[in-house]
Formats: sequence, structure tokens, C-alpha cells
Amino acid sequence: MLKLQEQRQRAVELYLEYADLSAPTLIDYYLDNFLRERFGLPDLPKGQPPYAGWMTGKNQSISWLKTSAKGVAIIKRWEGLRLNAYRCPAGVWTIGYGHTRGVKPGDRITRRQAEKYFLEELPVYEEAVKRNVSVELNQNQFDALVSFVYNVGERQFKNSTLLRLLNQSKYFEAAKQFKRWIYAGSKPLPGLIKRRREEFELFNL
Repeated sequence: MLKLQEQRQRAVELYLEYADLSAPTLIDYYLDNFLRERFGLPDLPKGQPPYAGWMTGKNQSISWLKTSAKGVAIIKRWEGLRLNAYRCPAGVWTIGYGHTRGVKPGDRITRRQAEKYFLEELPVYEEAVKRNVSVELNQNQFDALVSFVYNVGERQFKNSTLLRLLNQSKYFEAAKQFKRWIYAGSKPLPGLIKRRREEFELFNL
């Protein structure tokens, strides 16, 4: 008998071979039952849709999503492009489109380097959303959350009431939480107020 991890891996291989990945939430129940019976896997977790993503511990309904051009535009507009290192309102040295890793006072970069940083870091925030969200999202909801996590970071997102409500499928209540994240320290910032309003509106489109 294969170990559970090996069972899951083989099940995923079969899933990828036979499933229609263009519509992952429409996977036939028979495929799901086949994989479960074939490898002696446990019953479907309560409330989990009948597609094989549950075997990997990931939400396959959003695993294929990437930030759209609209989402990229929102992130870039609100992060702003700065070619010289500066201290953000939270006191962190920042450059480019919100890049902070290894930034020191006096650093200067080109537009090309700023774009490189952005393209390297965007997938990190996309994966942070996918790693923590266990419900289905449409493209606009995904874009709004990536913008949010790009700004506040995964740790804050992971511990947020927004995520807790979202993973309970309380989409409307979760969306209202965007407007609470407008502070740097104890002071609300006009830029964050506007950004959260735009993320809220995008999430609810």
C-alpha cells in the first residue's frame, strides 16, 4: 500500500491527466470517486467541492489564477514607482514598486530593475493568496486580494478577520474588512483609504 503522500501524488497525476483544467470546479464526480477509491483516500472533507484539489491540500479552483492586467495596474498605481530608496509611512526602506528586501538608504535603480523586482515578487503574493484562501474566487476577487496582500504582507493577511470571514464563504462581510486596513501606525492615510475603496469595489464587481 502506498503511503498517503505517495497516494496523493499519484492521484494528482491522474487528475492532471484526465481533468478538464479549463473548468476545474466542474470535474465529474465519478473521477473524484475513482481517485478516492483507487487509493483508499479518506472521504471528502465537509463542504469541499468534488474536485481532486482536496487531495493536495490546495484549492484547485483558484490554483490557475494569475493577476490580470487590471490587477497589475492597480498595484503599480498605488505602490507608485520610485527609483530612489525612500522610507514608507511604516518606516521601511523601499524602492521600485514597493520593493523592500535588502533596500538601503541611498540605493538607486532603473525602471528596468524596478520592473524586474515587480515581476519576481508578484507571484509570491499570488501564492500567498492561494495558500491561505480555501474558497472559490473570481478574477476580480483574486486581483483585489493580491493587491491587498502585496501591500500588507502574508502574515497580516493570514491573521486577518478578512481571511477568516472569506474562508467561511462570507464574501460580503469579508469585503467590508478592506476598509479597516487604512492605518499606518494609528493614523489613517488618505492613500490607503482610496486604495482600500478601490480594492473593495473590485472585489465586489
